Amino acid sequence: MAAALLAPGVAGSAGEPVTLAYSQLGLLAHLPWQVALGQKYFEEQGLEPKGYNFESGAKSIAALIGGSADFAANALEHAIKAKVQGKDLVYVFSSTRLPGFGLAVASTQKGEIKSVADLKGKLVGVSGIGAASHVLLDYVLRKHGVDPKEVKVIAVGLSTFPPALEGGKIVAGMAGEPFFSRMLARGTAFSLGNLSS
Repeated sequence: MAAALLAPGVAGSAGEPVTLAYSQLGLLAHLPWQVALGQKYFEEQGLEPKGYNFESGAKSIAALIGGSADFAANALEHAIKAKVQGKDLVYVFSSTRLPGFGLAVASTQKGEIKSVADLKGKLVGVSGIGAASHVLLDYVLRKHGVDPKEVKVIAVGLSTFPPALEGGKIVAGMAGEPFFSRMLARGTAFSLGNLSS
């Protein structure tokens, strides 16, 4: 199918059906998908796209592995895990150079949480258990000497992360762009680390 994306389109044909699985289409990292779908680039290549938006990358890669999708837009670690498990997948491209996440903390916690170490015992959100945001959170915690087991991690989704943080369901978490920057700009969150710069 990757070759079909690169081959010239067939004029007048109905188009070969292709199923796309992605997670959280509102993320900045998925802008290429949005542009390609909106500008009808798939159709220009003789393809008829049908897309499914999953709540996490773990679920969209499962759709690909299970055969209900032809392509999946995921964080790189999902492709790596699948290859390690012996899955026959081909990594095609990366739409970002950096992860596009930041560790956001609710502004209401400013006096209590001053460092990553202060997250011990706290409820911290990720898009999904095992998702890119979870892997990145574990990395940041370890980098600051915190065992990830000392933090209470829950899945809150990506686009639903801001209301979870602002509503008090969680005190902090890994927020994807553009949600991370928007919360900082609104003053509803502050940053304990930006993995986008």
